[in-house]
Amino acid sequence: MTKAVLPGEGKFAALHAALWTHGIFLYVPRGKAVELPLHSIFYNTQPGMTLGHVLVVLEEGAQVTFLQEYLSAPDITAHAAYVGATELLLGSNANLKYVSLQDWGRNVYDFRHERARSATIPSLTGFSARWAASSPKISPRSNWMVREAGRVCPACTSPTRTS
Repeated sequence: MTKAVLPGEGKFAALHAALWTHGIFLYVPRGKAVELPLHSIFYNTQPGMTLGHVLVVLEEGAQVTFLQEYLSAPDITAHAAYVGATELLLGSNANLKYVSLQDWGRNVYDFRHERARSATIPSLTGFSARWAASSPKISPRSNWMVREAGRVCPACTSPTRTS
């Protein structure tokens, strides 16, 4: 934890590192390939703040396809916030296809950091999207970054898509 999203990156990263409450851990051992795509959902049903963490670790030569969804109940009328972090840690020659979809309600704010870290240039296909019906309060700019061998890899950085 906190190997790709660093607590010093900003106030929301620091808040998340100190107080995260729930999460998903996906680990694929060296040389193993997960044949079927994996899917998980964070579903917010209450106002207030939730702090979720997604940690994906692929060892050398491992491969997987992973879809993560962020949803909220349509009847949330008070303000809510998701302060989250996604860390994708990839070994040499690992192959990750990662999709992040969000469909938050109108009163949900999203303050999430998504980061990948790899010892070499990874085989990473990443896509992050939000639906048009989602809150206009979600920043359209990306908080997504890939670090290769400890430094930012601009060629690997993937923008957030909005539709």
